[in-house]
Amino acid sequence: MIPGTLLGKLLDRYLFRRVQPSLLDRRTPPEELAAQRRRDLTTELRAAVGTPAPRSADLGGELNDLRVGLAYRPAALSSPEVVGRLYGETDPDNPAVLFVHGWLQPSYLSLSETAALLVRRGLAVFVLELPHHLSRRPPGEAHGARLVSGDLKLTLDSLVQATAEVSAAAAWLRNRAGGLFTMGFSLGGLIAGLHACLAEEPPDEVVLIAPAARPADILIRSPLADRVRRTVFAQGVTPREIRRVLSPLDLTRLRPRTPPERVYLVAGRGDRAVPVAVLRGLRDRWGCRYEEVSGGHISLWLPLVAGEGLGFDRGLSWCRRVADFLEGRGGGA
Repeated sequence: MIPGTLLGKLLDRYLFRRVQPSLLDRRTPPEELAAQRRRDLTTELRAAVGTPAPRSADLGGELNDLRVGLAYRPAALSSPEVVGRLYGETDPDNPAVLFVHGWLQPSYLSLSETAALLVRRGLAVFVLELPHHLSRRPPGEAHGARLVSGDLKLTLDSLVQATAEVSAAAAWLRNRAGGLFTMGFSLGGLIAGLHACLAEEPPDEVVLIAPAARPADILIRSPLADRVRRTVFAQGVTPREIRRVLSPLDLTRLRPRTPPERVYLVAGRGDRAVPVAVLRGLRDRWGCRYEEVSGGHISLWLPLVAGEGLGFDRGLSWCRRVADFLEGRGGGA
């Protein structure tokens, strides 16, 4: 077994069993979550993706991220529910990247490093904050605890809303740049993949890093969702019902509208959250560009957290290939 893969499995095991439960212990009980829904969201995914795009943006004052040497603007689209940060400058002559982060994302640390890697290649990056994460986290809760929770209906509604918000943010970026690329990790990879499959105007390039391609299987089997799964099962919800509710979100049942040669899929051989076999199946169905690397679900993300400046050349090689792909030097035309 490749050492990096074994290390990735061990790291996943520790984080899923020790760190994640301590975060989710701060969650609101499912019955309270159901009572606190902010609005009745449609369960029709295609209708959500068709949500009209915002007409304007409200950009706040510039702040400096000294750690990565970038200027970013906290940006809010015209809908107060869609927020994020814009790194670099949008340019009508150059494409921009819409990045969608993963579940339980607690800070902009790794997101700023990801943006730095791409801004150095001349690409503007808009990091979308998923519902209930980062600045949208309800007080006293873990980041994202309400997005994927023991309330299955609320989980579906939140995922549908997140997909609609990606659609709105994508339209906003496309109006300001010379093309649109989307990139997502884990849960963000699922949502970015759904956008590529369902959007009327799909992105020009797509990068999915360990996407949660079959969300029902992850909820039923993955150690990543152990706490949530137990809460769902305690309510008498069966695996069959989970599959029925989440089946519209299964990427392996869909096909991207972005040409397959413009889709880059990255999998970790030791990933305990999203099995590599699932992503191989997605590769075969989509016929897209595909790469397997050493590491687990979390350690797959660590090279981007570390940044190019720390000299982890071997670990960063796949990150650079992704950057080359988005820059136009690695994709197949």
